[in-house]
Amino acid sequence: MHSQLCASSVVTPGEAGALRSRLKIKHRELFREVCDKQTLSRAPEASAMTQPAATKLIRELEEMLKVPLFERGRRGMKLTHYGEVIQRHVSV
Repeated sequence: MHSQLCASSVVTPGEAGALRSRLKIKHRELFREVCDKQTLSRAPEASAMTQPAATKLIRELEEMLKVPLFERGRRGMKLTHYGEVIQRHVSV
């Protein structure tokens, strides 16, 4: 998938369906929460998990997809290009 994401930001419906089936519900829910709140410190509250558990899940997701989904900074987290592509296709 990485090469497809690098080549373009277009993910076919079949690829989007495969992506959704590969990701666990907890990965998708946390990804959406981090996208909405732009931080890992507040996102776990909505998902009823600790921040270390949330960090681990986001890292697992990035390792599974083999792309960085977020730029991490002092003021929170911002989606990378890959994160934006995934965000469009992970929504249920």
